[in-house]
Amino acid sequence: MTWAGYTKRSRTPIYIVLAIPIYFSGPSSIIKQVIDRFQCVWLSGKGKRKGKTAALIAAGGDPVPIFQSTVSIAKAFAKTIGAEWAGELKISATDGMNDIPEHIVTEARGFASKILSKHSGA
Repeated sequence: MTWAGYTKRSRTPIYIVLAIPIYFSGPSSIIKQVIDRFQCVWLSGKGKRKGKTAALIAAGGDPVPIFQSTVSIAKAFAKTIGAEWAGELKISATDGMNDIPEHIVTEARGFASKILSKHSGA
């Protein structure tokens, strides 16, 4: 299915949440390849349809990971596809976690509500 075919079919809001692990202060190579594949959307000028919201959830193993480059890449991706930027949720010190602490679950739920409210008028 082409990008143009997709936009003709769907007129409902589109939410794109990039959930990215941080490796050496940047996104994984796999997610970077996916983002890079959208270069053709930018070049074609397509993808400017309104109603798209993009956000980032980034997890870094270090107690003080460096998120800046990943946030910058995610924002550039959002701009490329014509999406409104909803923000980012940055989670640190994930190395060695067996369970997700309750405070992170609470923060993630609040972040999800913020993203969904972008087009619901809430």
